Formats: sequence, structure tokens, C-alpha cells
Amino acid sequence: MDELLPIAVGLVLGVLFASGFGWLRPWWIRTTLVVLAGVSATVASGEFRASWAFALVDVGEVALFSWIGFAGAVRRRRYTTNAGKPADLT
Repeated sequence: MDELLPIAVGLVLGVLFASGFGWLRPWWIRTTLVVLAGVSATVASGEFRASWAFALVDVGEVALFSWIGFAGAVRRRRYTTNAGKPADLT
């Protein structure tokens, strides 16, 4: 259950990255947010008491699921029209 937090935060960050906010475009801002989210997930779950190496795992999970969220949001936006209906790809 402790791994659900980095997964959820990663998906939310990925959707935010795909949303087109101008202040989220620089890579260093995205990297900082992913690292902060991963370390925060480690602290929130209490895993840091055993070892700070868990932060590396959580940062990796947040990065992976933010990429998945980004790809899913871009794909969804690409194949839908403004009305929310599927685009005619023929």
C-alpha cells in the first residue's frame, strides 16, 4: 500500500506536465517536482526510517508514472476533438 502514493502523485504530475502550463515546461522544474514528490512519498510512508535508499525507488516510481500519465494525457488529447468526441481518423 505504501507504493500507491508515488504512483498517484506521478500520474497527477504527468497530466499536469501535459496540460500545457508554461511554467511547467522547463526540464529542471519538472525534474525538481519529480524528486520532491518522490522524497515526500518516502517521508510520508515512513520508509526513510529504514533507509534513505527508498527515496531513490520512490523517485523512480514517480518519474515512471509521470511519464505514463503524460503519454496518456497527450494521447487522449490527440484523439479527441474539442467537444470531447473521438476524432474521425479516416
